[in-house]
Amino acid sequence: MKKLNLTLLALTAFANAYAQKLPSTQQAGLRTPANVKIDGKPKEWGNQYQAYNTGTEFYYSIANNDSTLNLVVHVVKPQVIQKLLENGIGLTLEKNKADKKGADVKLLFPSLSLADAWKILNGIGLPISGFKKMDFIPGGGPSPDSVLASQKEYSLALANKQLISNLKEIRYAGIDAIADTLTGITPKSPRYRNFSLRYENYKWITIYNQDDIRAMIQFDDKKELTYELSIPIKYIKRNIVNGKLNYEITIHARDGGRPGVVVYFKPPPDRGMEFPELFNATNLKGEYTLAK
Repeated sequence: MKKLNLTLLALTAFANAYAQKLPSTQQAGLRTPANVKIDGKPKEWGNQYQAYNTGTEFYYSIANNDSTLNLVVHVVKPQVIQKLLENGIGLTLEKNKADKKGADVKLLFPSLSLADAWKILNGIGLPISGFKKMDFIPGGGPSPDSVLASQKEYSLALANKQLISNLKEIRYAGIDAIADTLTGITPKSPRYRNFSLRYENYKWITIYNQDDIRAMIQFDDKKELTYELSIPIKYIKRNIVNGKLNYEITIHARDGGRPGVVVYFKPPPDRGMEFPELFNATNLKGEYTLAK
């Protein structure tokens, strides 16, 4: 046990040292690896990232080839993973200010219900924070404890399988060339009734869309989460100015008027985590120069 603890301490120290050597925002363009797959597995990236942002607490890289723009985000901290699963990562590619008819292009992924997010967290063996033990959440919906009681088996394969089965769509805005392909779903649909960004005027496309926008998240064997997304450059040409893109990456939070949110409850001691950051979105902004 002592040897294991020393090994974990050494790995933590190495990760912290690696993070300290990285800039807070990416400094230069990067060519997308030739064999990259949008599968939530960072092996094609060599598990190396261009930046680590202490405000958002994630590693990331932006890359491009001649046809697509890619974003990969790697999250280590359990609280940040929970916030990501509950509310998603938003990527905004800012419009060209000189283009009066242009628009910010926005992509949001994933979009999970609270119950699904909690079940996946439990399946990978991560704690659920910010809730008091109770039979129900005021405003409706199952409590974390009822979700935990329904699934007690911890398994990397199970958690990733649940992710794949529950990731049904990508939200987008500002791309007129794409038609909304998910009919009958609105911000007031039961699936999104308690999703904190339900009034943000996003449209939906299936994750298996024909528009070549791809996204996926998966856990690795260290219970860390990798997010991958790609978008064809043809959809964002108007946002590129002199080979540059202004971007914003946001991990959204429970600050969007979610019904039944439990800000007035304290987390039980056995959860082992404080929760204020779950209610505060974090973001970073930067300028990306497309690699030639």
